[in-house]
Amino acid sequence: MMDWGNVNKLSCIITIVTAAISFVAGIKLHKLKKWIEYRKILKNPSKNAGVLIVSIGKNDIENQVKFWLSQRKYYKDISSEYIFKLEKIGDISSIDIGNIINNLRNKKIKLQQKGICKIHLFIAAPVSISTMIGAELSNDFNVLVYQYNVNSEKKYEFWGQLQR
Repeated sequence: MMDWGNVNKLSCIITIVTAAISFVAGIKLHKLKKWIEYRKILKNPSKNAGVLIVSIGKNDIENQVKFWLSQRKYYKDISSEYIFKLEKIGDISSIDIGNIINNLRNKKIKLQQKGICKIHLFIAAPVSISTMIGAELSNDFNVLVYQYNVNSEKKYEFWGQLQR
């Protein structure tokens, strides 16, 4: 026969198990949603899309990115008039930041005038400048970030969508 002490213990166990199941299900649902978004992006990367190549510092990645784009099935459909470059090669100081952001805003206006709502962002820049660029772009565009990987056959890997 069950008394109130056993009922209390049973209800505590049920509550803990329910919370754990809900937590795990939430994580799985979030991963499924991300996977669906990822598949949708990879299915048609060139629709209403532009490319922004950012080379700030010592590395100029323009030719490398253009070659990579030309080698990919869906990316080579992106017209060269939708490929924009923001560059400042050499040593960077705090004086250059305002000029870089103003140039970025001008590129942003040109992208918007062309009706682009999705940007494939290839960036070689210091982390602090990359953060500023991401903050500037994230409110106006769907920004897809690509990271260069020396060890990969693909060289550039899609790392995900920039979240607001």
